[in-house]
Amino acid sequence: MKQRPRIYYTESQKALMWDRWRKGESLQQIAQLFDRHHPSIQRILAETGGIRPAQRRRSPDTASVENLRNYQLNLIDHGISPVSLNAAITGLKFIFDVTADHPELTAKT
Repeated sequence: MKQRPRIYYTESQKALMWDRWRKGESLQQIAQLFDRHHPSIQRILAETGGIRPAQRRRSPDTASVENLRNYQLNLIDHGISPVSLNAAITGLKFIFDVTADHPELTAKT
């Protein structure tokens, strides 16, 4: 039997695996979606003991001024109310000024 090349699943493919696993589908059924054998699916699910890992998040320390600006523009694009926008900006200001000790990120230029 010829060995197939190793597949590196994308995050969206892994999310689909976790969704199907949670619904109770077998490893074989999930593997058929990807035209693979069940051990390749088992490897992904077994890495965390069959429990879906928490979504990865970036540390606030890695944020840049551009990241914060894009976040604010995204809120506006999604139609957030001015009151909610002000609350979000105030929260960000507190996080970066006090908690993360990065006041330069919220300084007005």
